[in-house]
Amino acid sequence: MISTPEALLAFVCWVPFTFAITWATLGPAVTVSFIPVWVLSVIYPFMKRLMPFPQVVLGAIIGGAVFPGWVGVTGDLDHLDQALPLFFATAAWVVYFDVFYATQDLPDDKKAGVKSLAVWMGPNVKILLAGLGILQIAFFAMTALRADLSLIFWILGIGVWAVSVPWHVLSLNLKDRHSGGWVFKANIKLGLYMTGVSLLELVLLRVHHAPMKNHLPLTRASSPSITNQTFAMDRIDVHHHFIPPAYVEAFKTTGGDPSGWHLPQWTPESSLSLMDSHNTRTAILSLTAPGTSILAHSPGASATLAREINLYAAKVHNENPTRFGFFASLPHLTPDTIPAAIEEAIYALETLHADGITLYTRYTGTGYLGHDAFAPLWEELNRRKAVVFIHPTNTAADARNRSILVNPALPQPIIDYPHETCRTAVDLITSGTISRNPDVKIILSHGGGTLPILATRAAHLLYDAKLTSISPEDFLEQARSFYFDLALSGNDENMQLLVGRNGFAKGGHVFYGSDFPYAPVSTINKYVRMMEGFSVQGEEVEKAIARDSAVKLFPRFQMPADLRVGKTINWGAFSACLLLPVSLSVLYSVLQSRVHT
Repeated sequence: MISTPEALLAFVCWVPFTFAITWATLGPAVTVSFIPVWVLSVIYPFMKRLMPFPQVVLGAIIGGAVFPGWVGVTGDLDHLDQALPLFFATAAWVVYFDVFYATQDLPDDKKAGVKSLAVWMGPNVKILLAGLGILQIAFFAMTALRADLSLIFWILGIGVWAVSVPWHVLSLNLKDRHSGGWVFKANIKLGLYMTGVSLLELVLLRVHHAPMKNHLPLTRASSPSITNQTFAMDRIDVHHHFIPPAYVEAFKTTGGDPSGWHLPQWTPESSLSLMDSHNTRTAILSLTAPGTSILAHSPGASATLAREINLYAAKVHNENPTRFGFFASLPHLTPDTIPAAIEEAIYALETLHADGITLYTRYTGTGYLGHDAFAPLWEELNRRKAVVFIHPTNTAADARNRSILVNPALPQPIIDYPHETCRTAVDLITSGTISRNPDVKIILSHGGGTLPILATRAAHLLYDAKLTSISPEDFLEQARSFYFDLALSGNDENMQLLVGRNGFAKGGHVFYGSDFPYAPVSTINKYVRMMEGFSVQGEEVEKAIARDSAVKLFPRFQMPADLRVGKTINWGAFSACLLLPVSLSVLYSVLQSRVHT
């Protein structure tokens, strides 16, 4: 029989060894996420003397290996909550099968004073096992839903698991001590089977992209040729518009868009068609300008419209949770409507789970986004570390809020919108809004408009002319803190400017955007081809633009899309994070066998 000092010595030797191996092969992030597993592993051998539910500790140990696995594959230590369903499923399963194991030892454990859930529950242990079975099935199903796994996984994985649980529970005979051992061994086989199903799912996802179907009548000539494998991966489109029915009605009653642009036809299906034809996995929907400001003359109506739009956006997301996210709309902003805007932002972020907030570059009657009146809204968004998507809107307008067009052939979105984006960005910097609210992540549309071109000019002229106390270096650092989407801006010149050698944008701050449905499909196709042909900084930059940078900002779209076509997986991390929990299980089994011999 193994002694307590021997068991402790085995763990004391094992922990630093695995710590060093993990640090050397997988890095500090994975190592840190393993610390709770190591701590629990050291104290677990003593739990049968201290508590009636030592199996729960074992469940936390083996289930806890899910988190290093998440970090190893995704590189994300900040959003471990995304892996919670799989953790609870694994932990419930471990407790479940170890209780079966413990039923073998009921007479001996009672005699020796060893504690376990089987001893604690006594003749009611089958009720406990049934409850644990329901929990593990529910959490495995939740994992499959959140990961958007295929029908094959549901049938071969969840289905078989759901049939096995009642079979195991009904097969247990508490009067036959060998019965629990048989079910325990059956669970080992079930675990190996589930591993095989999971690997099959992973292979199928990498070989064939099941959700993709083409609905748009795109000809071979008009659709983009996917020649660059990085941009052929599952993109995240952060500049993708939608047109809710309530907005269409408001548009009709107010006489149209003051910028002079037409209102295109849109349905969720049309977005999915465009997305599928460009291998876009997820689009984050936003309402283009003028948004709810189309009812600026009626604050109450504008607030009502914002709520209707957000409820509709949430509905579209809930019907297609892996395909659509959304930026929430706020009522038209004036000093008097800021409280209502804050209330709507909180509702959208907390209740509807919006991915961020849409703001426009300026608001009639108040001005650009650095205006003092907007300070309370920025403070609330900063407190929540929210993402803000800034879209340009119309500039000069007549008494009816209609754009004054210099040339009827030049609607404001074509030329003026990029300048408006630059104006509000500079206003946010010079007003101190950016420095006071460092936790807000701000996305500027269309590659930041003219900001990357004019930032240095503005930084030096404003300071040298004593129009601001912000140093040029600080000004440029704040200007580079913005995020930028490439909607209608993915041409080679802009890409060079943003992400080329000595590019303006910080690493991980540039996203893919389509500007659908306002941009013609033919134009979107051209820009996709331009991005596919851009290769100044290599594959890592291209992958970041396509989805990796957006995934860091919107982690709910992280899994399993990043295991799909074209994603380079850290297979060393993936394999090691599978082997480490296996080593835990083997060590546990060896110790158990020594105890019983």
